[in-house]
Amino acid sequence: MATETVLDKVSINTNLTVDDWRALQAQCPARFRRGETPRVQWARTLAAAVVMGAVALLTSGLLKPLALDAPSLLAGIAIIALAIFGNAWLARRSAAPDPKGNFLGPWAFELDGAGLRTAREQWASSVVHWAAVRDVTFTATHVFLWVDRFTGYTIPGRDLPHGLSTQQLSAWIEATRARAAAATVPAAEPPSAAQPPVAPASNEGPAARRRGAWLLDLASLIALRGKAVLGEPTHGVPATLTTLLAVGTWVAFDRWQKGPDAVFYPYGLSDVAWFLLGGLAVAWVLARTSFPRIALGRAVVVTALAAWLTILYSNLSPLIDGPSISVALTVAAVLYALAYFGRAARALTGRSQPWAGVAAFSSSVAFFWATSALWVYPMAWTPSEEEFEEQVDTYRNAEPLFFAQRERLDAALAAVEPSDPAATDLYFVGFAGFGDQKVFAEEIKFAASVVAERYPNDAGSVLLLNDVRDFDAAPLATATTLRYALRGVAAKMQLDDDILFLSLSSHGSRDWALSVSNGGLPLNDIGAEDLAAALDDAGIKWRVIVISACFAGGFIDALQDAHTIVVAAASPDRTSFGCSNERDLTYFGEAFYRDALPSGASLREAFTTAEERVLERETAEGVGQPSQPMAFFGEEIERKLAALGESQ
Repeated sequence: MATETVLDKVSINTNLTVDDWRALQAQCPARFRRGETPRVQWARTLAAAVVMGAVALLTSGLLKPLALDAPSLLAGIAIIALAIFGNAWLARRSAAPDPKGNFLGPWAFELDGAGLRTAREQWASSVVHWAAVRDVTFTATHVFLWVDRFTGYTIPGRDLPHGLSTQQLSAWIEATRARAAAATVPAAEPPSAAQPPVAPASNEGPAARRRGAWLLDLASLIALRGKAVLGEPTHGVPATLTTLLAVGTWVAFDRWQKGPDAVFYPYGLSDVAWFLLGGLAVAWVLARTSFPRIALGRAVVVTALAAWLTILYSNLSPLIDGPSISVALTVAAVLYALAYFGRAARALTGRSQPWAGVAAFSSSVAFFWATSALWVYPMAWTPSEEEFEEQVDTYRNAEPLFFAQRERLDAALAAVEPSDPAATDLYFVGFAGFGDQKVFAEEIKFAASVVAERYPNDAGSVLLLNDVRDFDAAPLATATTLRYALRGVAAKMQLDDDILFLSLSSHGSRDWALSVSNGGLPLNDIGAEDLAAALDDAGIKWRVIVISACFAGGFIDALQDAHTIVVAAASPDRTSFGCSNERDLTYFGEAFYRDALPSGASLREAFTTAEERVLERETAEGVGQPSQPMAFFGEEIERKLAALGESQ
């Protein structure tokens, strides 16, 4: 192509090709990272590695821990990495500019002291002043004049005037831009007395705009726009208002939960100070770990708004039924909270702040852990006088209620027939530990009827039920009544021959204890060792124990022997499901007592069927961690049950 050069002007005629376009695209990644600190670049790389690792873990069998091994994990990571980088390479190779677009074809460039002029065939000429050129870069083959972060003019080095390199042209352009910038700096002029300052276009004064800025803060943070919209500090107005918003929302929800007749309880508000101090601590962490630093008042706005969203989530999420939805909501809430602090810090500084977001999120988690460990539960409302009196009556009546339990137990035990020496009898004892939800009492009642039908030599049953709907229908389920009932049943049995079927249903804890509660009564939980000691003290040798509770598998080690079968609704580290007040049976109780035991040829077969049914249901509902029911079958008692009519 023809080129000519004069002292103060460079003229270039060229023909841009696909290779020139690719050279322009190759500069974009470097410009994307331009201005980022090494910490931010490292954080982005780490985030990509975490995402690839997480996908690899899932695809290589993390959800089935026994199938996970190092080769499969490495293979999973390699597959994901190859897929990502391979797809990116193919995308770059297949991408090309439009043949009839605004890039390919003949170009005429003219550069002088005023700026850049371009001309194209069938296109209008254009002028770009040096003030509009944001940056100039060069390679061995091209010079790029950037008018935006990823948009610029491409000048191939192949058509530069003879003796002019891309580096020399870039240096000449930079010098010319500097001269143009110096020539256009306006001289300072004193204000004219005849022309007073122009009032702001807004009909609000500066103070009013500052006070209203928190609304922009709120909109930006909730939407996670990550865009800097904040102006000067607002003297604490947004921090105060957002804090009042969080506290007011909590007070409203507390009032709603305590019922229409609740009474304001100012003494319970003292614990709110703990949460205010915690929120201030999280705000301080966010402010200190951001760069540039965030004003503490602005960080308080972020933290108070996070508290408000947390209050909404904690009060509204329990209204949604279904374990799969609850798990999905929890995961979404955690991911949102993690993103929220980082994006909020970006909105406050205009720069990416991944470490500040992680630090604020981590300090929030630590604060909530400390709150739970210290049992800090503020309250603004208390039940009405009538409801309070009902609770007081429960405590007042606790002593006579407990005193009446022995009489009730003796009556229940009197209805149990003594053992027939000529046959092996089966006795049933049921224990519903958690009385605030009806599902456990209903499950024990149902289990008693199923066992009585399943085993024709059933000799009778004793039910211990905690149920806030009725304190008088059956003996209470407590550690003491369980021991008494087991000793009473043992007195009716031939201990060397008869079998006890013990069914327990309640909530369970990670330290392998069954929850025992009934309204406001002071009751003790029952641990695995407590249950084993109660059975041993009663002297009952042949035992079938079914425990429908979370973490029930933790009871097996303490109870297992050759004369015992232990069936647990969940493994020692898993929760079970279906413990809802709207249900009559838990998921495991339904699968075992209703669907499997009546038709199963043996207890082992019934357990296997129930295990499959529970897994199918939990999988269909998207449960992240299935309950994994488990069981131990003693050899001696399996043979004894077979002699009763079960076939193995």
